[in-house]
Amino acid sequence: MASDRSLFNNYQKTKGHVRVANNEVINSVGIGNVTINALVGGKIVPTTLEGVLHVPDLAANLLSQDQLVYESGLVIQHDSEKGLRITNRNGVIVGRTSRINRQQILDTAPNTAYISSETSQK
Repeated sequence: MASDRSLFNNYQKTKGHVRVANNEVINSVGIGNVTINALVGGKIVPTTLEGVLHVPDLAANLLSQDQLVYESGLVIQHDSEKGLRITNRNGVIVGRTSRINRQQILDTAPNTAYISSETSQK
């Protein structure tokens, strides 16, 4: 889920609701793809996440492991010391996480986490 509309490509307007951690229900207003710049081994690796919900009132962008696996076709491997390793269908590592305060934080290059490449707007 992401709050910034400019991050999306292949965007479609939708109506829906999301229940967040504090049990509040907020609106989702669209769905599309978001390309992220993950940092893997010191190199920037662009990866497209599919089926990302646009939730304008979201305080922080969130990645769902379920969404990564079932919508984007990625594979997640758990490593108790190094965090998560995210690979594509060809086994290429496209992302890593660091475990911080019991959360998995995607490793990204500063100020380059997202690429906006608008291809359609409906």
